[in-house]
Amino acid sequence: MTFRDGTEAVGELMTFRDGTEADLLAAASWVADRRDCELWAGAGVTWPIDPSLLPAQVDMKDAACLSLVDGDELLAFGQQLRRSAGRAHLTRLIVRPEARRRGLGRALVGELLTRARANGYGRASLNVNQDNPAALALYEGLGFRHAARPVGDPPSPRCRYMELVLAPDAPHDDEDYLRQVTIGEIERPAIVVVDYDPAWPARFAAHEATIRGALGRRALRVEHIGSTAVPGLAAKPIIDVLLVVADSADEASYLPALEAAGYELRIREPAFHEHRMLRTPTRDMHLHVLSAGSSEIERYLLMRDRLRSDASDRALYEQTKRDLAARTWPTMQHYADAKGAVVEEIIARARRG
Repeated sequence: MTFRDGTEAVGELMTFRDGTEADLLAAASWVADRRDCELWAGAGVTWPIDPSLLPAQVDMKDAACLSLVDGDELLAFGQQLRRSAGRAHLTRLIVRPEARRRGLGRALVGELLTRARANGYGRASLNVNQDNPAALALYEGLGFRHAARPVGDPPSPRCRYMELVLAPDAPHDDEDYLRQVTIGEIERPAIVVVDYDPAWPARFAAHEATIRGALGRRALRVEHIGSTAVPGLAAKPIIDVLLVVADSADEASYLPALEAAGYELRIREPAFHEHRMLRTPTRDMHLHVLSAGSSEIERYLLMRDRLRSDASDRALYEQTKRDLAARTWPTMQHYADAKGAVVEEIIARARRG
């Protein structure tokens, strides 16, 4: 059969159905050891797994369960939990060991996302084993991004938290997080998108000279990113600059020099790639600081270079921004999040290209 996301799988009787308690127990039998048990079921489930206790331990009553079956044979299982009015959390995703590497995990997640959208969720989240590069690549390919864990969400051992925007203008639960990472008050400026200004590259060049003058060799890379870096593309008149340093968590190694050069720290995100954002007092430039090796560096540059080289994606992105800018947003971050689905589409095409 062919799944909704285009994945081909063997077995003409293969289909999805609502998962049952028996499916949960069958899936639990695929868990190989204590470490996998902790990653799959959570720290509250003891090893060896006790079938009589498991349904209550993993919120079976509150979960929407999904099974992928081939006839009567269970091949994959997953659950969807309601984390807030706007966010569905995908959990306990597992594929039968002998059926792995056939695209079944991707198909399972794709169906869970389809159901989340149909149920009105604006976001989907999950935890992924940080030591499993194949799983990380799978979820990134589906559009999930590493994000900071929302306030009140239980931690998951050795896992990274990831989110995917399903409906750009749906309500979500970011306000508490913004208050945690923002230095100063949360601002609610009007979102203004203007036609491309040929002066933007020169403005970037001036900031690059200032940054390199302040940091010297500590500035491993300084790049013009964002829409103002794309000739011909309409944008908010704010220059976005990417600065790569050895360790963005080591603020003492770069922050005092940048502050002396006239930039002020606005955002500190330890849980999201140790991202820092500084800006000018006039608020017409954002300086994003990341550590060497961060995967976000590649994403910034893939997006920029794709928009520079592909006219259709450039037109799509501009129209999306103009449409969204016409609406009212609680904060600039909400506007940025609303572009997420289109951004992920463009980055995916850039990777394939």
